[in-house]
Amino acid sequence: MMSHHQNWFIVIRTVGRTDLLGRTLHSLVTAGVSRFPVEIVVVENGGTRRAAELVKSLAEGCRIQYLAIPEVGQAAASNAFLNRNPGTFAWFLDDDVRVTAEAIEAYHLAAQRGQQGREYYGGPLGIDYETPPPEWLLTYLPRSARGWQPNMEDMATTVPMFLGANWAAWADDLLAVGGFENQFGPGGVGAETALQKKLFQRGMRPVYLPQGLVYHWVPRSRCSPQWALRRAYQIGVAEGLEQPGSEVFLFGYPRWAYRGLMERFSRWCVTRFSRDVHRRFQAAYELWFFLGWMKGKQARRYRPT
Repeated sequence: MMSHHQNWFIVIRTVGRTDLLGRTLHSLVTAGVSRFPVEIVVVENGGTRRAAELVKSLAEGCRIQYLAIPEVGQAAASNAFLNRNPGTFAWFLDDDVRVTAEAIEAYHLAAQRGQQGREYYGGPLGIDYETPPPEWLLTYLPRSARGWQPNMEDMATTVPMFLGANWAAWADDLLAVGGFENQFGPGGVGAETALQKKLFQRGMRPVYLPQGLVYHWVPRSRCSPQWALRRAYQIGVAEGLEQPGSEVFLFGYPRWAYRGLMERFSRWCVTRFSRDVHRRFQAAYELWFFLGWMKGKQARRYRPT
């Protein structure tokens, strides 16, 4: 059980990635996290305890705790924290970000606002690339791999969807809408978006913190064309799961989807030997996304209500 005299926590979900986690934790220490009345909680999921020694080694430099759970996935790790810490303010970070001093200050001020039941928060995301991807690929990469720093004019006309690597809310508000959904799988693709939509539908206001900047580490392996295609499939699954519908199903899938699948498969076949790498990739991306979407629709149909 966490200490409930503390009402502001930095929650970092991890699964055995001690090198990256160490980078994140050291950035917090370097940025002066000890100057703030905040406690770091590292939640390691999947049954491993590789981060325990790392957390212990930093205990003298900042307020930090360690929690290990057997369940797999960011959603399970996030819910484990929420269930142990009702009434608290939680700033969720991934284990592969670099935190700035300005970000800690921004979330400190957000926690002090005390707008439980009224607001939730998120900040921009910069990128630390191991090797930058080709320019044409950026359009197909998620914001977590290309960065997200909108201007205030954009924020005035759109409802922001904050990235899971850098956002915050009150635990009670998240618990009131059911917490993080495990249906999105161990990778959690779409879980934060679904949760923020529920908060917004509940009447809460998303507040963008322009000073709350953190930098996401993106290795070559997570901004390659192959990775983008796998991600397209995952995004398709998430969208299929979210979308309601009363379609006529055939062999477990919407009947009309077979025509859409054949169209995309035909375009993929036609472009397989094109010299235009962008054209080849676009056809493959559309096919993989649609396959994921069909899988999500199938899963939603058979999901218990």
